[in-house]
Amino acid sequence: MAKPLTLARWAAVSALWAALAACTGAASDSATGAIQGDVPIAYAMRANTIRANPTNGAPSAPGGDLIVRAKASPSAAEHNLTAQFTQGLGDVSGPDVSYDGKKIIFAMNCPASNTATTGGQPACTGRWNIWEYDMSVGGLTGGTFRRLTSSNGSDDVDPSYLPGGAGVVFTSNRQTASSVNQALGHSYYALDEYERERVFNLHTMATDGSQVQQISVNQSHDRSPVVRPNGDIMFSRWDHVGGRNHFKIFTVRPDGTNLFVLYGAHSDGNSFLHPRDMDPAGKYKGCLSTDLMPLSRTHEGGAHSRNDTRFVGGFVG
Repeated sequence: MAKPLTLARWAAVSALWAALAACTGAASDSATGAIQGDVPIAYAMRANTIRANPTNGAPSAPGGDLIVRAKASPSAAEHNLTAQFTQGLGDVSGPDVSYDGKKIIFAMNCPASNTATTGGQPACTGRWNIWEYDMSVGGLTGGTFRRLTSSNGSDDVDPSYLPGGAGVVFTSNRQTASSVNQALGHSYYALDEYERERVFNLHTMATDGSQVQQISVNQSHDRSPVVRPNGDIMFSRWDHVGGRNHFKIFTVRPDGTNLFVLYGAHSDGNSFLHPRDMDPAGKYKGCLSTDLMPLSRTHEGGAHSRNDTRFVGGFVG
């Protein structure tokens, strides 16, 4: 039996429709947000037993996989693309589609004991790594896989394509820059402010997985990076200073400059996760779609909210 989607993934599912439509030529109606025609859809189907809260950087549970359907319909057959790697014991999260609709980038975690291979080497490391599924030749269900990162000591999640082939942004607890040459010349990994787990910060890399660079530093997690229409990166930042303890929406350029809070610093609501720009040519230009939830005990289930960035306190609901 297929396990239900966690609520956190519904935002990612809806965000993929338009990109995958490039493969089929389906039309969209910017006034209503509806997509006309048979549009392929991709999503991560995950176990509902995951203890996922905003403060958890990369929770995992066996039973997750990358799924595609030939059209966005309950009657369309599900195609499990990653079962050959996860073998029922792994997990998948955060799929994002390339601008031409021909590739899907995602994070996958599978046990090192799995027998799957890629390029003649073991496919699984027991940690979260970034993978890419290329449909350029084989189509929706006959594409090829490529593992972009291969860490066995850190976790890489939430990948998103940068425009113009400039690479990929993702969040990781590898802390490529900030962990190096700390006190007395030693390297140390920063833990979140509850000292539970290593902090996740934003990183970028080339399209082949090389040139990994850390572009943000935070005392606690930076999560859910996506690329805005203007090329900036938008993400959710755990802001915990004094009486403040919440996730708000920040932006930064791909080179790590011009970090700025975009939404939530003076707004009702605690944690805004999985932000997405709404259609810049549509009725809700200037608004974001986010998942609004408490800081803990949520399983990342919350309210799907519309947030107006054009004025302070622009929570719509």
